[in-house]
Amino acid sequence: MIPNYGTLYRENSHNVFHQEDDSKLLVSNRQAFRLTIKSVVGSGFLALPFAFKESGLVGLFILISVWALTVYTTSILVRIASFLLLDDRDTDVSYSGLIEIGLHGYERTLATFAFIIAQYSATVTYLVLVDATIGPILVSYGLVDRQNSTQVILVTCTLVQGLLALLPSPAFLNGVASFGNAAFAACMIVIATFCVMYKPPVLSNVTLYESFDGLVTNFGISAFTLAAHAEVLAIYESCSYNVQKHYDGIATKAVTTAAVIFTLFAILAYSSFGPQCKQDIFENIETSSVDADIIVVLVKVTVSLMVLCNFPLCMFPIHQLNELHIAPQGTPLAILLRQILVAGSGATAYAFGPRFGVVTTLAGACTAVLSFVLPPILYFKLVAGSFDRLSLFDQVVVVFVVGCGCIGSSMAIVTGIRDFL
Repeated sequence: MIPNYGTLYRENSHNVFHQEDDSKLLVSNRQAFRLTIKSVVGSGFLALPFAFKESGLVGLFILISVWALTVYTTSILVRIASFLLLDDRDTDVSYSGLIEIGLHGYERTLATFAFIIAQYSATVTYLVLVDATIGPILVSYGLVDRQNSTQVILVTCTLVQGLLALLPSPAFLNGVASFGNAAFAACMIVIATFCVMYKPPVLSNVTLYESFDGLVTNFGISAFTLAAHAEVLAIYESCSYNVQKHYDGIATKAVTTAAVIFTLFAILAYSSFGPQCKQDIFENIETSSVDADIIVVLVKVTVSLMVLCNFPLCMFPIHQLNELHIAPQGTPLAILLRQILVAGSGATAYAFGPRFGVVTTLAGACTAVLSFVLPPILYFKLVAGSFDRLSLFDQVVVVFVVGCGCIGSSMAIVTGIRDFL
């Protein structure tokens, strides 16, 4: 059984919309749009300029393709949820609920494994980002030397996360993490302002095509940046019936808005830094102005704190899974398993070092399975009843989308591992 991560997200992130009796959720169309934008915005966009540096401008085709796949599979999940709720309004239509209903035996086992890997890889990505972002700051202020910065940061983060893992639930962090939108927006504004003022975009910095491996890297990073399918279903569950009827369109607009903003940001940064684009674009931001430098440092620290607040929320579903099947919550074995997972995440991040682009590619490859492969399979199992009952057009589309997800994910894993080694 996959734990209901959507329920944790929904109950704690959206409780501001609850009535006093907690029996209804008052999420308007505008609020649903804002919450969906929030679910899509994350740390992955910081690696998008690097993705274009690796692929060239042809990577735009990859990013647009990932956007189209994301819109299509998100729409599929919303349609599945709507179909199931027609029969029973109490049906659990979270991502985990759909998997419980639609998959059995080895299919459910594989889906559970994909879920664990996707969540775990996201936590590693967060730690690598903090190392790549905060490390240079500590070195520049003489707080640590360059050789030891990674060890100091990751050991500190792992110890803090280990303490947080002792708590039964990290739900209280949802309130802090909800400021993520503002933090990431400030991050984009600072980087874009720096590009315009200090490194104006130059056409000669960009290339049309770099390499096939670069296109694969672009796919992995784009998938990690745009996909938020579990959160989208959690938001859908939180909406009133009238809003649910329009949520498919709301989600499409939100994902499209985020994709357009990310694309413009990535192209601006890529055309400013060209082949010098770092795996974490923050590493490219250096100013000669003391005031500007202070602003950059504050934004970097804020984004890092937001990411660290998301770490326990991302790791918690794996803890739930262990405590459902291995050791009940609160037992010594359960506590030990939590600490092992956190320490393992820190050790994995240390193995990657500050290679944010590489780990994001691998995380995106894992995410692509949940985002692009499973939704079409769930659709023909839960809505159509079987693949044969789909129309010929729908069969072709399902095969194409699942094929894109499988091929893209497999190649991104191979490319990411090769770059890591």
